[in-house]
Amino acid sequence: MQPNSNLEIPQQIGPILQALCDVAKKVARLIARGGLGQDLGSAMGTNSDGDGQKALDVIADDAFRTALVGTDVRWYASEIQDHVVALNPQGRFGFAIDPLDGSLKPCVDRRRGVF
Repeated sequence: MQPNSNLEIPQQIGPILQALCDVAKKVARLIARGGLGQDLGSAMGTNSDGDGQKALDVIADDAFRTALVGTDVRWYASEIQDHVVALNPQGRFGFAIDPLDGSLKPCVDRRRGVF
């Protein structure tokens, strides 16, 4: 099967992808700077599954959720949130995310990702 070079991102998804790319760059810069006075590894409680949350988890979740507010995302589901968050009542999409995979060890020089 040949890849189709004529494939385009659907117009309604473009702003969502742009918002995600923009915030991912900001979170990456924060991690690279080491928090600049913030203890990114400090405990911030637990989520509904009982998993420990670090400051970096909460910061990343807030950044992604905030970035998606002005988009076509109606529902935001996150590992950090206890419940699904309503973002845009007229939105057409639901979005689920683990804002920062691997954040339990933010002080270790390891790669982290977004799911």
